[in-house]
Formats: sequence, C-alpha cells, structure tokens
Amino acid sequence: MDYIPNVFENYLENSVPEVCHIPPQRWFVAYYRNGRGNFIHDSRYLSKEIGTIPEGNLKKYGKGVLVRAKDNTQARMMQHLPCTSDSMFETIKAHPTFNYSKGCVYSQEFPDEGILAMCPSSIQKVT
Repeated sequence: MDYIPNVFENYLENSVPEVCHIPPQRWFVAYYRNGRGNFIHDSRYLSKEIGTIPEGNLKKYGKGVLVRAKDNTQARMMQHLPCTSDSMFETIKAHPTFNYSKGCVYSQEFPDEGILAMCPSSIQKVT
C-alpha cells in the first residue's frame, strides 16, 4: 500500500511516522479505438458509465480525451472502466504526469537523514 508519512507533525525521535493514504489518481487519458472518435459521443458515454463530469473536466487530448475525475469514487470507476472490443475507447490509462507533484522538503529543525528515513524509497536527496 502506498503511503506518505507525515514528517513534520508530532515528530519524536523513536516514534513511528503517521501514515497518510494517497488518494487514487484523478487524471486519465481515454484513447480512441483506431485514433478516431467523436467528442460529444465520448462525453455522453463517459457520463453514462461514471456519472456526471463537471464542465472543464473533459477535454480533447491527442488521439483521445483527457478526463479529470470529480472525486475518489469516479476515479476508481475510471480505473476499472472496461474497454471491450465494441467500446469506443481502446485503452484508458492514468495520465503519466498530471497525477504527481515534484517539490522540495527542507527544514532547519530536522536533519536530512531523519526526513529521508521517514519517506518512501521513491524520495531522493538532491544537493
């Protein structure tokens, strides 16, 4: 299970960091079958399958559509939306970059090694 420890709240030297669950990804790309599709039909199909999509959360995107789920339930539905042979979409994938953030964690109060020890292995120290 993915987690992000809460490194700055209630920090004690020998304590176990608090675990914060990462919400499901919210940005998806639905690729058209054969690279062609109809945006109006797509929006109706997705609304029927996953519920109402707020204005601005569905946009043309290359050979498909970019969809931003309005909540965690809709995001989970997008992850498991079937792409059968008669479906208008060939694949539906999480967007490769829109679901992640990059940033810097810095503190004068905590040593770098202490912060890194509480972070997942994907976090790297950069000098």
